[in-house]
Amino acid sequence: MEGLSRRQGIFDKLGTILKQDWGSLEEIQQQQATLQKRNARDIHQDEVEKLEAELQTLQRRIIDAGESSVLIDEENERAH
Repeated sequence: MEGLSRRQGIFDKLGTILKQDWGSLEEIQQQQATLQKRNARDIHQDEVEKLEAELQTLQRRIIDAGESSVLIDEENERAH
């Protein structure tokens, strides 16, 4: 029995040290959940930024196409 109580004492000390370093299981799980949410938000933010850049490119193309069509219309009017 003496060996068993000695082991239990060692496990208790290890548990105390780990809890001091890492915190409780609940704290670790909460930190992990927070990190996962932050990671998901970052992934979504990257996707939003890509879509916004693509939208700006398309808007520039639409503006350029509109300006080109105005120039063509003006040239056609001058020709007639």
